[in-house]
Amino acid sequence: MPSNIRYLKYLFLGLFLVATTLTAGYDLLYGIPKRKCDAAGSWWSWRDRHCYAPVYLPTLTHRKPGEPSTIDWHDKKGRSACPDLCIIVVQVIRAMCGMTLSGIVIPL
Repeated sequence: MPSNIRYLKYLFLGLFLVATTLTAGYDLLYGIPKRKCDAAGSWWSWRDRHCYAPVYLPTLTHRKPGEPSTIDWHDKKGRSACPDLCIIVVQVIRAMCGMTLSGIVIPL
């Protein structure tokens, strides 16, 4: 009767090689680039394996650092700056999406 030790030896050797290959592949695809990205001070995205550089917010807003944001949503008369356009856009979106309640279109 042949011994099963030889077959088990090859089975465990194969499993070890597969696990080692998977670990090395993961480290090559995700681990090393992530460490390089972290060392550069950037943000690593694991979904698309890309390194993104942070953007300083005053660069985008053209404000001085620490300056508070002031948002004026109304014009000088106190009315909304674009009431007619906003109503039309909302009605078109509702019509396109079919936003209905019991078969009745929801009024604005």
